[in-house]
Amino acid sequence: MLIKNLFLPNLFFFYFTVMVYLVYHAFSGDFGVYSLMEMKKAEVSLREEYSQLREVRRGMEMRVALLRPENLDPDMLEERVRLNLNFVHPNDFVILRKKRK
Repeated sequence: MLIKNLFLPNLFFFYFTVMVYLVYHAFSGDFGVYSLMEMKKAEVSLREEYSQLREVRRGMEMRVALLRPENLDPDMLEERVRLNLNFVHPNDFVILRKKRK
């Protein structure tokens, strides 16, 4: 009888302690509810950044397509030569500006 009276309260305390431990980690663990909400916020911001980068890439691909040998655009070629090699036409008027940081 004495063993039964000591065993049941200790068993209850053990199960209660285990349940408290599991519930605590369900909310605040690495993959808990709070972490899941933070991951969802990060996912939204990363998706927005990804869509912006896709637009930038699409614009770059269009500019590169203009420099391909199959359909070389003379205006684009002239722009690139002037920018990269610092060439100007003798009749051009050049305005020098400070570079932006």
